[in-house]
Amino acid sequence: NQLVTLPQDIDKMVSLTAIDLSYNQIDHLPWQLGQLTNLKSLLLVGNPLKTLPEQLRLGLTRGDAASDPTIVSKLLAHLRQVQTTSTPCH
Repeated sequence: NQLVTLPQDIDKMVSLTAIDLSYNQIDHLPWQLGQLTNLKSLLLVGNPLKTLPEQLRLGLTRGDAASDPTIVSKLLAHLRQVQTTSTPCH
């Protein structure tokens, strides 16, 4: 796969419970992903993620999200925090 980014309007997919984005070229995740409160499974193995806290990035790289559901909730919480502290681009 060759995805580089996710659409910014991904937060409109409110019923989404699982996303497999493994083995793409994604280096950051949009804060909008943090709005998907029903998301329980997020697979990101094999992506060059750069903008996550080290603990989350290592867990996602090892594929621990499958065995540790708190990683997904920590990731979503981090993305929500990014959204509230970032300056919008104009």
